[in-house]
Amino acid sequence: HMADYIYLLESRLSQAQQKAIQAVREIARTKGLTVFLVGGAVRDLTSGSPVRDLDVAVQGNALKLKKDLEKAGATITGEWDTMQALYVRFPGGVRMEVSSTLSVHFPKPGKPVVKPATILDDLRRRDFTANAMALSLNEGSYGLLMDPLNGVADIENRELRLVSNYGFIEDPVRMIRADRYSARLGWQMEEKTRARYETGKAEGYISAMSPVQSGYEAEEIVHEEDP
Repeated sequence: HMADYIYLLESRLSQAQQKAIQAVREIARTKGLTVFLVGGAVRDLTSGSPVRDLDVAVQGNALKLKKDLEKAGATITGEWDTMQALYVRFPGGVRMEVSSTLSVHFPKPGKPVVKPATILDDLRRRDFTANAMALSLNEGSYGLLMDPLNGVADIENRELRLVSNYGFIEDPVRMIRADRYSARLGWQMEEKTRARYETGKAEGYISAMSPVQSGYEAEEIVHEEDP
């Protein structure tokens, strides 16, 4: 599959998106960090949907890359310290999130505790299997797909499947995302995921969502082609 993804990265991303990825690869290389394209962009490359936003994960503290990103022509539009994430705009209207590879657990709903981790651990903390895939952007393994939870199968079935049975309880923002992805992609929630979603609605899980997340998700909805 490696060659396929190299081809997709070159043919399906805009010039501006390719430049942004090149810039981040260069920064990671000079800093000696491994770097991956993760989440939505990998899902959209795989399914053939338009690639909108780029999420990039580095093994190391992403917050320390602020100055390097600015030097490379990016504007930092926000940061989320807990999750070591930077929200970035590159020229040509490219929206990117640069974050650290982390493992996350939730002693309380909506209250993540994070620690540095490998890319595979990072994928296992994602919301849905279709978003839990990564592409290596590193020399030597460029274009290699990592798909520990068989997201490719769920993409082929056009299904959203929770990575964790407790996904909606731990991080109720995922309920909003489930709706947003269903609306945008025209996918269904997989049967057990749908049942857990209905339980979450009935039990008011959403009240545990943080203000940062509400703001971010509202913004994400506005950015949809059909909000």
